[in-house]
Amino acid sequence: MTQDCTAILILTYKSSTDTINCIRSIEACNSAPVKYIVVDNGSPDKGETERLDEFFSQSGHTYVRLSDSDHPENELPYFTFLASGENDGYARGNNKGLNLAYADPSIKSILILNSDILFTEDILPTLLAFRQQQPDCGLVTPLIVSGKGRIDHCCARKAPTNWEQILFFLFLKRDFFHMLSQADIRQKILQSHPEMAALPSFPVDMPSGACMLIDKELFRQIGSFDPRTFLYYEEQILHKKLKAVSRTSYCVPTVKCTHLGATSTQNIPGIFLQRCNLESADIYLKHYGDMTLPQRLAWSLAKKAWLLRLRIISSRHKA
Repeated sequence: MTQDCTAILILTYKSSTDTINCIRSIEACNSAPVKYIVVDNGSPDKGETERLDEFFSQSGHTYVRLSDSDHPENELPYFTFLASGENDGYARGNNKGLNLAYADPSIKSILILNSDILFTEDILPTLLAFRQQQPDCGLVTPLIVSGKGRIDHCCARKAPTNWEQILFFLFLKRDFFHMLSQADIRQKILQSHPEMAALPSFPVDMPSGACMLIDKELFRQIGSFDPRTFLYYEEQILHKKLKAVSRTSYCVPTVKCTHLGATSTQNIPGIFLQRCNLESADIYLKHYGDMTLPQRLAWSLAKKAWLLRLRIISSRHKA
């Protein structure tokens, strides 16, 4: 049996070059035992999957290419590439990779990575050691910086309140009385408290989904990602799931990685993304938000306002 290792799970969509660069950066820095699970989320250009297949085939490591119908019974090789037949969104796409990891007894931890993450240092041993030393640890994330070296404040956030989320949609993203901008600053811990970046670690409600480590069995226990969402609200939902089993997420700013940012969504139509945002918010608030009656009424109004806005934008584009 392979020694205990961490599965590095990368979901890619029309971003084979970023995915290859991500893996090369990890291979240049990492000292922890790992296996890679890469899921192509139905990229329409078959050249994307062929570039990845060629990269893995020529890597010199053990490798298998799978389709949606394959269910391997043995331990996974060093590289596992699942070329999915359709784009199932972030949650379901990642869950396909998670199901492969769950079946491999050598995998003990899972590192969820965006395809546009670059390692610049050996972060995994530090994150693994922290998780083992912190009994209540749910998710753990490093400090994440942009390509220009600036802190990505999404790596350490407080959860938005129900009202903050409702007002974002009800106000149609307009910052009346600076309520939305004030909420944004409150949620981003390292923006409102930059001195915390000098701490060895600190608790957060929501790390960044771009780079987060979790125990495999814990992830299985909380039911993986909620498959009802296509995109957005994944971290909020994980926060609620982990809170229900008395686990806390942490940021460990003593190690960092680089997030190039939004390469998977930059070519997706804005109206589609805004509709995904609304639909995922609806799932989150209804199933995890414990809304009061006034909040439910306000949310119903906010959804109608947002949908009307999208119809107006869509009609202008067609004209």
